[in-house]
Amino acid sequence: MLAFLYGQTEYNMLKNSIHLDDYVLKAKEYGYKLLTITDSNMAGHFKFYKKCMANDIKPVIGLEVEMNDINLLLYAANMTGYSNLCRIASLKNNKQLLGLDDIKAYEDGIYFILVGNPEYYFELKKYLSMVALGVSANDIEVYKYAIKHNILALPVSNTCYLEPNERIVYESLCKIGNNEIKEGRLHLKPLDELEMEFAGMEKLF
Repeated sequence: MLAFLYGQTEYNMLKNSIHLDDYVLKAKEYGYKLLTITDSNMAGHFKFYKKCMANDIKPVIGLEVEMNDINLLLYAANMTGYSNLCRIASLKNNKQLLGLDDIKAYEDGIYFILVGNPEYYFELKKYLSMVALGVSANDIEVYKYAIKHNILALPVSNTCYLEPNERIVYESLCKIGNNEIKEGRLHLKPLDELEMEFAGMEKLF
């Protein structure tokens, strides 16, 4: 396994306890060749890019967008996509809730990954060109759904804290910000641990 999708950092204020510098250095220690960032804003992206490049890790720049029951990870495929990510992030700052029409206007150069609720996939495909389905660790039902319907599926493993024993810090931050505390093992995982969690889902890689 080369990497996972859904990397997040401290720039998700009161939702994440991972310091960006520590995130990149720990990924290097684990042997990552590629690392993602999908915070809900673009505040840490330039620092992330520089830190990854300095440590011989390929940075993949993304943005998380939540729309009612739809949770999307947007990834820049090129400079056009990066520019459009910035525009979408700006829209997020100026609107309480984005709609699909808002995103459609800036979809060029962006890959979209739907996290959870796979039944929304075909609705999204009516609006957006490059859409994949995110499959979480051990979520074999979503994986089977993707295979059955011939949908491109990719591994997602949300990171909310760096080490397993730091979950209490993450939970405290969420309580302070009145944010949802997500279930599961949400630390940055070594690559062999990720491979075990996604065992039996070979078509994800």
